[in-house]
Amino acid sequence: MACVEGGPKGRAPKDVKGMGCRCAGGTCTLVRSEAERDQLRVACESDAGCGFDATHGVCTAGPPSAADAGVECVCDPANHWCVETWKGEVGCKTIADCGATRVNTRRTVPAPSWFVRRRTPGPIRPCQDGESDSVCKQSKCEIVGWKC
Repeated sequence: MACVEGGPKGRAPKDVKGMGCRCAGGTCTLVRSEAERDQLRVACESDAGCGFDATHGVCTAGPPSAADAGVECVCDPANHWCVETWKGEVGCKTIADCGATRVNTRRTVPAPSWFVRRRTPGPIRPCQDGESDSVCKQSKCEIVGWKC
């Protein structure tokens, strides 16, 4: 299964299995389910060993992406496998557009909600639902956190 740029205004075609193609950071990529990404893990020792194949939506062994924004793969130091994360700014209209992903278990970064679903449909209640949230401020997703 592959994702190729097509359709009006550079939108990518939808996949019949419910996954889909999304364009981000100037590249169209196949968005796979979390379960499918778990089955396709690639071993690594450092971020330099993790590349991203946007056409097939998978991490690969190889050099990292040179793109400024979009999906990228980094090495999870705890498990020594490449994992997908988000790189760059995330535009938004509402909080529903904002998700969050962890990078190397060290920090949380904003990501589009189509890449990582929100834990709740609305804002996180500080210290009740979580210690951080991805919110829409001035048309960009940002991470806010609380000491709980």
